[in-house]
Amino acid sequence: MVKSADAEWPRRLPDDYKRERLKKYAKELMPGLCEEQENKLIKNLEEKTKKDMLDQLVCLPNRVHMLYVVRAMHTLLSSNTRMIVRDAFPEKEGEQVMAGARDVARRLESAVMDDILREIVGDAGHEPEEMKQLLMAFALYHDIGKAIALERHPYEGYHLIADLGAIRKDNIAEVDQLKEMLCPGATTNRELASKSESLFRLFTRPILHHDSFGTVGTGEAPFPIFIDAIELQVRETARHKELLSYLLLATFADIDGTLRNFPLGEKDGLRSKKVEVLMQDWKELCEIIDDKKGERGPIVEELIRRSQDQRRVIERIDRLLIETGGSCGVDKINDILYFVCGGGLQAFCRNFGISKLDYALRFVNQLQKKLSTEKVAHIVISLLNRIVNTYAGFIKQTQDQERASGFELLWLTREDNVRDSIIDTFVDNIDRALSWCEDEITVFPAR
Repeated sequence: MVKSADAEWPRRLPDDYKRERLKKYAKELMPGLCEEQENKLIKNLEEKTKKDMLDQLVCLPNRVHMLYVVRAMHTLLSSNTRMIVRDAFPEKEGEQVMAGARDVARRLESAVMDDILREIVGDAGHEPEEMKQLLMAFALYHDIGKAIALERHPYEGYHLIADLGAIRKDNIAEVDQLKEMLCPGATTNRELASKSESLFRLFTRPILHHDSFGTVGTGEAPFPIFIDAIELQVRETARHKELLSYLLLATFADIDGTLRNFPLGEKDGLRSKKVEVLMQDWKELCEIIDDKKGERGPIVEELIRRSQDQRRVIERIDRLLIETGGSCGVDKINDILYFVCGGGLQAFCRNFGISKLDYALRFVNQLQKKLSTEKVAHIVISLLNRIVNTYAGFIKQTQDQERASGFELLWLTREDNVRDSIIDTFVDNIDRALSWCEDEITVFPAR
């Protein structure tokens, strides 16, 4: 259980305390809001969120991030969507506009209004205001699972909300309160009950998958990570694209909120290159769904096929390196792959193509600080080749179950002296370092 500095979940907090804390963070993080807008935000949080849930939100270690995400979602859904691309419209005086960033910002604004929201609203049959309310509610609740476990918070958050009524009967009222927030009148109007259930499902499922686009964009995860997001027994392209579009907007807001809060004031939000990568992935996924007419089996097969393609594997490694400091380029990555894998290159692509890396960025980031980009690429590829070869049987088994395999690299950076010793060993004796890393890495069936 994660403790906060103020209280330990799930202790009930006094109403006055909660109100003052929310007001404090609203003032710190949303300085552009007038007093009327600020009061409206506080009132919305107090009135539309059940007390038990608000206790957890206020106590979350990432409550600052939460409010940044709310603000980012508000920008995305406003008439000034383009303003979320921070290197196109920098907030700091004197900061230069990145070349091409404003073109990306305009394309994002056009896509959100004309394509992404249309997939959520038009084809799926929801009203625009309903979906905007849903997305704002998601921004508020998406990290609620961190009140229980930081590392697996998407799963914890999903079950915390989706299973509230089943855990304790006295939570049924809280579930009804949340459904009423998503669909006003649902608890008293039977005709709205079905609509309320549909909106509640659409609200909870993205909490489980809200880091999918983010991890694919960084190279940590392959396309098959979306398999669990594709509902069983559903052959509607609209339903699948609805969730993907919802997740994309959620990811934009989440990334913007994360960068602004890590650490506070040092970074300045969503960048144009990240927007392009995520938009490219969303468009490709939607095209696959359309091409396969929404049928889950063919969609799954195509996701796996594309992820195992050598060019996609190279692009994924390139993303991983760019995310952590810089890449030596796709041509050099291709050369290193042939050198490291030799005749086993295709086997490597098959195995790595459906494998997810948890906490890989932390380790690669430390490598980037100490070594040249080409040396880092060689170490990363050698490490990936070692672990996917070691667990080839496990990877095949999870693929047969339509699952990706997960490798957790957290222990490689658990302590500074251990991390530094591993990196030094890579420089002196790469085989010994690979064996050390192999002992530290754990494997699991990934979602």
